[in-house]
Amino acid sequence: MVDWKDGREGLLTYEAVDYINEVMRMDHVFLKGLAFNFMCYRPMPPTEEDISYIEHFLNSVEQETGFIFTTISGGNSSMLTLAMYHDLGPINELRIGEALFRGYETAHNQRLPFLYDDAIELVGHIIEIKPRLNLSTHQPYMQALVDFGNLDTVVTEITPVDSKVKIVGSTSDLLLIDLDETHGYQIGDVMTFKLGYAALAHSMHAPHLSKRYLNDTGIDLMLENLNSTKENKILNRY
Repeated sequence: MVDWKDGREGLLTYEAVDYINEVMRMDHVFLKGLAFNFMCYRPMPPTEEDISYIEHFLNSVEQETGFIFTTISGGNSSMLTLAMYHDLGPINELRIGEALFRGYETAHNQRLPFLYDDAIELVGHIIEIKPRLNLSTHQPYMQALVDFGNLDTVVTEITPVDSKVKIVGSTSDLLLIDLDETHGYQIGDVMTFKLGYAALAHSMHAPHLSKRYLNDTGIDLMLENLNSTKENKILNRY
C-alpha cells in the first residue's frame, strides 16, 4: 500500500523503491503489485490528476526497480464516479465494498441507481406503544419503543423505511419512534431501517445481533447467466 494522499497507512512515495527492492530479495514472497487508498481518513476524493500522477509514479518505480507490477489496486468505492467517465490508466483493480452494500459511491455520497440501497437492513420489533408529550411543542404524540439502541448501531446513521415515522431519541438498548399519524402499528410489529456506513459496520460486528441472510432468486439467475456467458466466450476462443 502506498500512502497517496489519504494519510492513513502505507509507504510514503519516496520509500517505495527501497521497500520494493527489499521485498524482491525475500524468499517465499511474491510481489504482485501496489495499492492506493482514498477517502478512508481524509475527505479528499480521487481526481483526474491523481490518475495521471499515479501513472507517472508507477513508471518511475518500475524503471528504477526493474519490476513490472501485474496488479495496481487503485482505490475503493470512492473511485467509482471517476471511473464512470475517466480512463483509470494503469489501475486494473478496485476494492469495492461499501458501494455494493449501500448502493452509494463514497466520494460524494451519490446514489448508484443500478445497485440496491437496501442490501442490508436493520430490523427491530416494537415492544411498547404509548402516548407521550413533545417537550418542545407541548403536543402529544404516539411513541413506539423498538428493541435496539446505541449499543447495537449508530442511531444517527439509520433511517426508517417507513417515511411516515421518525426517530425522536435513543438509549443504550431502545429506539424511540414518533408514529405521527400512522395508526396501523401494534406491539410485536417489525420496523425496518436503512443503514449508513458507520451503522452498517457497527451492527454487522455486534455479536449479540442475529444475522439472517436471504437469497434473491433474480440475482441468482443473473449470476448464472453471467457465468454461462463467460464460459461460452472462453470456449469460443478455442
